[in-house]
Amino acid sequence: MNKFYFVVIALAILAGPVLAQELQPIPGQVIVRLQPKASPELVLRQLHAKRSSSFAISAMQSLGALHNIYMLTFHSDNVDADAVLKQLQEMPEVIAAQFNYEVQIRQRPNDPEYEKQWGLERIAAPDAWNNTTGGFTAQGDTIVVALLDFGFDVNHEDLQRNIWKNNFEVSGDAVDNDNNGYIDDFVGWNFVNNSNQHFQDSHGTSVAGIIGADGNNDLGVSGINWNIKLMPFYRARRESYHRRLRIRDRATQALQLYPGRSRRFCGSHQFIFRN
Repeated sequence: MNKFYFVVIALAILAGPVLAQELQPIPGQVIVRLQPKASPELVLRQLHAKRSSSFAISAMQSLGALHNIYMLTFHSDNVDADAVLKQLQEMPEVIAAQFNYEVQIRQRPNDPEYEKQWGLERIAAPDAWNNTTGGFTAQGDTIVVALLDFGFDVNHEDLQRNIWKNNFEVSGDAVDNDNNGYIDDFVGWNFVNNSNQHFQDSHGTSVAGIIGADGNNDLGVSGINWNIKLMPFYRARRESYHRRLRIRDRATQALQLYPGRSRRFCGSHQFIFRN
């Protein structure tokens, strides 16, 4: 069963995994790092001994004397480049070997308001997006961020694709299908009136957008995570500390009742209450 990986927050920023774009290697070029005392000449002799006479090396250029790194260049016609790479990787003189690639600058999201989101550039979000734009953990579990705020526009065009849905619940049938104590909790829960009613609020919607607005969809803004699931929990705008603590406790308990989930709590816990 695919698990949920919960992150419980009131207001947070996180980046979370999709595959970076696939790159094609430059033909006939392999970057090699040798053992400290290994010579490139020895590696070349061994490589030639394992290859046919048609295997022609045009250069082995030093890229860094400190780390003993070289670029091996060969004529790639009629040569199995993968086999060459494998032979290099199996040599005891070689620490690491890989194909050479053109450095690619990842395209920024095409969302029209992205240029105004200076904070994403400041925290180097594009560098993170080069590796992942959210969605899944390294173990393949869906990342779900639970938000506790005043209200959310769950039908917002830039959020609706990333709003979490409880697939163990049948929406609108007035039955607690998943037996977790909450009836029709198909999209989060309202702890203000203990129902599944959704209220809109600009603050909660903004927080949800910062964390997980649908990115690169040619609409609005981009979230730090382009692909993620947002679980909305509702609390009152004006409330005492003890009531707010009680609601946070209930929200945490609610998470424990959803099937197939692990949890991580963000922030320090060395306090009784903090706004």
